[in-house]
Amino acid sequence: MNGFDRYVSFYDILSSIINIYHPKQIAELLELEDAGAPCRILDIGGGTGMLAQKILQLKPWHGLEFTILDPNLKMLARSMARSKKDGAHVKHFHGRGENMPFPSQFFDRAISTSTLHHVSSPQAVLCEAYRVLKPGGIMVMQEFNHAFFSIKALMLLDRLLTGNIQKIYPAQVHSWGEKAGFIKGQVIPCGRKLFFWKGLKPGLPHTSSK
Repeated sequence: MNGFDRYVSFYDILSSIINIYHPKQIAELLELEDAGAPCRILDIGGGTGMLAQKILQLKPWHGLEFTILDPNLKMLARSMARSKKDGAHVKHFHGRGENMPFPSQFFDRAISTSTLHHVSSPQAVLCEAYRVLKPGGIMVMQEFNHAFFSIKALMLLDRLLTGNIQKIYPAQVHSWGEKAGFIKGQVIPCGRKLFFWKGLKPGLPHTSSK
């Protein structure tokens, strides 16, 4: 049984309690205001689709096409039900971030929230994200800062439920991003418990100075 099967029924509630999603800040980091239409966004490890829903609800975005990739079929089923209910333009794929089932240079933006600490090879995920992004594409990662005690306690619970956790630190993500080929990498704090990492794939069409 996939570890996430143990708590898929209350995943959204738990995510809301610990305030895991920050859609407004993520939308700003993805520079969606400057994105052309259509804008293809890949959510790596997108789970139940809550983040995609929250971003799409921020304002009436035109031309955003979300794709959610997740290895857990129950999570995907919940996301499909959510997008159907909302009438949202969201596609769903079963698979892992280390080996994505997408062609190269296909997406304009890619995001991943609190996923790297679950994968077997974070470096492979960053390399795959680089591959599937178009030149000028933006990658935004959000992770827990494992340096804080409260996060260590939360990760212990996560380990008991999913059985697959590794410690992730900002400097590691920055290094993985550089090795994958991203430029202008930057770590952005999100409170004390979370951080973002943002990277740019070299080339056009992305021309924003942000």
